[in-house]
Amino acid sequence: MRSSRRISNPTSRSCTFAVDDPGEAELIEWSQVDLERKLIRIEDDQTKDKEAREIPLLGRLVLMLERIKPKQGPVFDATNIRKEWTKACAAAGLGRIIEVKGRPYDPRYEGLTVHDFRRSAIRNLVTLAGVREKVAMEITGHKSRSVFDRYHTVDTQDVSNAMQQWEAVASQNLVPRGSKLGKNCKAIQA
Repeated sequence: MRSSRRISNPTSRSCTFAVDDPGEAELIEWSQVDLERKLIRIEDDQTKDKEAREIPLLGRLVLMLERIKPKQGPVFDATNIRKEWTKACAAAGLGRIIEVKGRPYDPRYEGLTVHDFRRSAIRNLVTLAGVREKVAMEITGHKSRSVFDRYHTVDTQDVSNAMQQWEAVASQNLVPRGSKLGKNCKAIQA
């Protein structure tokens, strides 16, 4: 039976993109939540890299957490979110469940995964919200650039937008002071 003291709906789960995985989120206790400061403190023994960190909470999640009474025990419901997720995605046409002979309770799944929200969150932080990559890495708990780059994907539209931004700056013909590039260029004031 699910407890009314815990967050269990998928919307709130997707708000926890800064947590490395759903299993990590299930370890968070109410004593780690500071609603006044809008933070959750993840202890070093709860993270993959064994480093404690504080995660800022989104306003929508703070409102959901404020409504829960009493505030004790685990914050997030330990229901198997992956199984619930696969059923919901299959019903919505975002994935498919493939029966495996001899494993009636453990089918294979192809489609959108809970972890896909992590990639979307990183992309939205950096590309849409304009958060600096180093700050996004701090939010998501990525310590290495190579792992972060696997999540922060760049597509043709991103490159096109960057070139348009550069073109807007370059169209001002700005060059460093003292440059021998030509007398028609304006010098950058230092």
